[in-house]
Amino acid sequence: MLSTHQTENSNIIEFILDGEMSRIESDKAVKEIRLIEIIKTIGRMEPKVIMDDLKLGPKYQKDISQIAIVADQGWIKWLGAMIIPLVNAKARLFSLDQIDKARHWIQTARPLG
Repeated sequence: MLSTHQTENSNIIEFILDGEMSRIESDKAVKEIRLIEIIKTIGRMEPKVIMDDLKLGPKYQKDISQIAIVADQGWIKWLGAMIIPLVNAKARLFSLDQIDKARHWIQTARPLG
């Protein structure tokens, strides 16, 4: 069985193997990432950060099966609505007061395909 744990206040995610696991399970665990992006506030960003993010997105897009974007900013929701049809993942937009609903959806939604 494979489980994950994120170290608090870091970018470290642990993959914990306990017992047997087939190649299919391994591929599925690593390639079907479910992502919740919570945007509370956005401050100033250097242009290089934005460009690096735009380059990084396509690199990892194939590994993400579901995306929940949680934000209250109108422009983020607008941008998210424009991007969702372009990604190869099941994706939904949620308001900050719907964070529990977003977490439930990301745990229970079936991936595309």
